[in-house]
Amino acid sequence: MVQKGKAVVGTSQVEVEASPNSGPSEAGSEAPGSVEETRSIGVELSGRRKFISGVQKWGLNTYLYAPKDDYKHRMFWREMYSVEEAEQLMTLISAAKEYGTEFIYAISPGLDITFSNQKEVSTLKRKLDQVTHFGCKSFALLFDDIDHNMCPADKEVFSSFAHAQVSITNEIFQYLGEPETFLFCPTEYCGTFCYPNVAQSPYLHTVGEKLLPGIEVLWTGTILKRAPVIWDNIHANDYDQKRLFLGPYKGRSTELIPRLKGVLTNPNCEFESNFVAIHTLATWYKSNMNGVRKDVAMTDGEDSTVSIQIKLENEGSDEELETDMLYSPQLALKLALTEWLGDEYALVPFESFTSSKVYQLEMGLTRHPEEKPVRKDRRDELVEVIEAALDVINNPDEEDGQEDDVPMQRQTYTESHFTEGLYRTERDKGTLYELFFAKEDSDNVRHVTLFRPFGPLMKVRSTSVETSGVIINIIVPLAGRTDAFSQFLHNFREVCIKHDRGVHLTVVYFGQEGLQEVKSYLEEMSREESFSNYTLIPVDEEFSRGRGLDIGARSWKKGDVLMFFCDVDIYFTLDYLNNCLLHTTPNKRVFYPVVFSLYNPAIVYGNLELAPPIESQLIHKKDAGFWRDFGFGMTCQYRSDYLNIGGFDLEVKGWGVEDVHLYRKYLRSDLIVTRTPVSGLFHLWHEKQCADELTPEQYRMCIQSKAMNEASHSHLGILVFRASSLCSATTVTTVFQQPIMAPTGAPDPNNHPMAKRLQQQEVEEVDVEKKESDEEPMEMVVEKPEETDPESDPLAEAATETKSSLVLIDKMAEDLKPMDTDREVLDVFVPGPNEKALYTAEPLSLEDLTLLAELFYLPYEYGPKALHMLKEFNWLRANSSTVSVNCEGKEPEK
Repeated sequence: MVQKGKAVVGTSQVEVEASPNSGPSEAGSEAPGSVEETRSIGVELSGRRKFISGVQKWGLNTYLYAPKDDYKHRMFWREMYSVEEAEQLMTLISAAKEYGTEFIYAISPGLDITFSNQKEVSTLKRKLDQVTHFGCKSFALLFDDIDHNMCPADKEVFSSFAHAQVSITNEIFQYLGEPETFLFCPTEYCGTFCYPNVAQSPYLHTVGEKLLPGIEVLWTGTILKRAPVIWDNIHANDYDQKRLFLGPYKGRSTELIPRLKGVLTNPNCEFESNFVAIHTLATWYKSNMNGVRKDVAMTDGEDSTVSIQIKLENEGSDEELETDMLYSPQLALKLALTEWLGDEYALVPFESFTSSKVYQLEMGLTRHPEEKPVRKDRRDELVEVIEAALDVINNPDEEDGQEDDVPMQRQTYTESHFTEGLYRTERDKGTLYELFFAKEDSDNVRHVTLFRPFGPLMKVRSTSVETSGVIINIIVPLAGRTDAFSQFLHNFREVCIKHDRGVHLTVVYFGQEGLQEVKSYLEEMSREESFSNYTLIPVDEEFSRGRGLDIGARSWKKGDVLMFFCDVDIYFTLDYLNNCLLHTTPNKRVFYPVVFSLYNPAIVYGNLELAPPIESQLIHKKDAGFWRDFGFGMTCQYRSDYLNIGGFDLEVKGWGVEDVHLYRKYLRSDLIVTRTPVSGLFHLWHEKQCADELTPEQYRMCIQSKAMNEASHSHLGILVFRASSLCSATTVTTVFQQPIMAPTGAPDPNNHPMAKRLQQQEVEEVDVEKKESDEEPMEMVVEKPEETDPESDPLAEAATETKSSLVLIDKMAEDLKPMDTDREVLDVFVPGPNEKALYTAEPLSLEDLTLLAELFYLPYEYGPKALHMLKEFNWLRANSSTVSVNCEGKEPEK
């Protein structure tokens, strides 16, 4: 926050003096680095909202709104905002309040205002009144980048240009009730623009003497007698948008920080490119918040003021900053790029265990999703950990429970009270263990954290978790799928109503088709179970999972609540709801369980006439399903944390991606993310459609999910290898079966993106009954051959079956290939037997991103690696006439 009074901002590249009033007592209350957006032409509403939500977590807390693309901010400042424009501004102001960021509205009337005309002054007041009604409480008057000359009417009233600006600024400041934050940007805002110089400028003398003391000035200098608030344009590229600046914040000594009231920075016009600029500014500011000062020479004057010489900018050489032990631009750049590059797989997930089982993500060829019995070496390790945790609980230290303000009392717990444990190993740190113990009929759970740093086991903490009275709001977005919803309600009744009524069900339904059926299901459940803790929210929009979950989260009006973002195809148990309670803490921890996803029952149970009931399918077997470690849709978090993090990206439509974006937000926040496989959460198989309208990234994720959901590697291998190596003693029969909980209507194969290609294939007759859709799953049943007809040819029949089966398998594989979303015919290079691919896509590395940042570093600068590369290039160019390449061949002269 830019604090009231005595705030100055400097953009100069010259050495200036700070105020005599900026003593240590004042400097001790300065704000963290602040952000202003004076020239963010390319930043639209969504980008600005993301900008506000993103900077708060790094300790930045001010957003100055003054974009040149808002013409009513400067060129047409007299015009009032329209209804649509007002809604956008109110959205930004609300977002700033939501994230604890001060929103400062700036207006620039200096291009053509007549200072002496009261109608002009009244127009300015009316414009700021409108913005006040939007909820804004902080303002700025900017007179930068304008002509010094006054019109004849103003010359008759005011003695100078500075007098005119100060007069209207004081009047507006008092008219608005002297707001706590009110900024004034002078025309001479840097040393270059001062006439004849900083010390002798009449303009600055007038501003310093006449401006009311409650107004903060965007400037630095003794004449203004105000503590500095630096206003940096180091990353601004509005003057040349062909350029981009990805380098770190640099050029200022950290010894300045205790003398400052704050820092504003002007970012690139392109929103996404400002991650490094803002992140490194925050790193710089936080590097010396304790107030170490070495380069400040203080001398007492006759008027008891203090003159402080501060070199605000580095003026082209880094020599004086190389010895700064508190901040390194290169290290700050690496920290920023590492966090910027971090994706959803950066977090090392836990694996969970009980007294007899281990649920493990990394399966490989010999491991299983559920390890039972546990192998001896791991069993010995976990037994040791459980015993150590019991010792911590039964013999508490004085500090145990201090986080909960509840002193721990000596109690007796045994191994029978152990409910669940988590562990994960990080190669450069060690192994972390989280263990939970609970007694029967008790809502109190003991939580013990242990750590093994490649040495003896040590205690981290021991706390008590109270789970009574906590309501879980289960939010389900839905469109159609009424049969699946009926099955979901059956699970909900058994788990949530009959065993634990501390839940609330929120269903957000998109569209009208099926809405009445869903409503009748809920009403029937309410009557039969005497349960009224549910909400049905109809939404007449195109389905969007993120939008539905966001509506469900924001519809809750009873304070904070624990939310479980769910899907209609999810089956959960009472144990999972307990996991949700134990692994979430408001303002501290969110829970991202890894779901066990069941394969297509038509393939898994293909040797049976009918698949078993769903309850019998809920097993952790390698051929029954897999840990869905690439999915981030199921999550538990408190509503307050969801709102503070910024929620879903509501611009995402359709399937996928929005879950990953939200997960990445949590990873980059200060909250702890717990991710682990859980035994009580299953994803039921269902037909998956990948629509043509999906983005390439969404379509890739959808196809990946569709392919992985069908069957295990062994089942798919059996389909392929047995079909290709049949003999007369074995026959493969292809059977189409409507799976449990499949969609009611079969899709039209002609609408499928690969339909034309499939229609062109000459498929021989298959001796099975064909259904209408190529999308329906199939199962392969291996049968013993029946008695053959003496006149029939077994080899010919086997060959026909083999050919038919392979055609169907190829057809299914072709169906899972990514489609060309642009519908263009492209000449694709296909490497021959002895040729290499022209290009192989590889993930972006930290080294790649570092080089990119150093090539697009700062104005008139390159980074160290880029400089070295350019130096080698220049040498090669200068010596190209003398450099030869040794080659072997028939024409050595070449």
